[in-house]
Amino acid sequence: MATYDLGHTGFVRIIRAAYRLFDVGAIGLLRMAGEEIAENTKLDQVDKDLAEVQDGIFALAVCPFAGTIATYKNCCGSLPEDMFALADHANTQGEAWVSAFCGIHQAFRRAKIGDSYQQIGCRGGDVVVIADQDILSEDEARSILEKNACVFAK
Repeated sequence: MATYDLGHTGFVRIIRAAYRLFDVGAIGLLRMAGEEIAENTKLDQVDKDLAEVQDGIFALAVCPFAGTIATYKNCCGSLPEDMFALADHANTQGEAWVSAFCGIHQAFRRAKIGDSYQQIGCRGGDVVVIADQDILSEDEARSILEKNACVFAK
């Protein structure tokens, strides 16, 4: 089965341009990119193999941007630090981003699922970030993220 890749270096350029702005507007630009993807893409094309781990709580084992990230790392050695600095900024606002790709992905999900969507947490390698939410305890979220890339409620 082919891996669905959301755009390789095109998204990296968008994220780097947004980073240069580095304010709430930059986060908004990433969300707009996710919303645009949602206009022409079905949820199951991006969020493949979702598992309902509790009633209304879903986990995704592999990030849909994993192919994009791997391609960029193979080409350039590592992701730009901008990717993580923007995520750090979003996390100060209560978000759960391990990289700027999370902003695009989560906006895509919100556009497809609606207001009932709530991101709970993300994991990228050894980095785990839990959103400011009241659905799962931090321990419950971390337990789910031991085997998954992200967890959310809908």
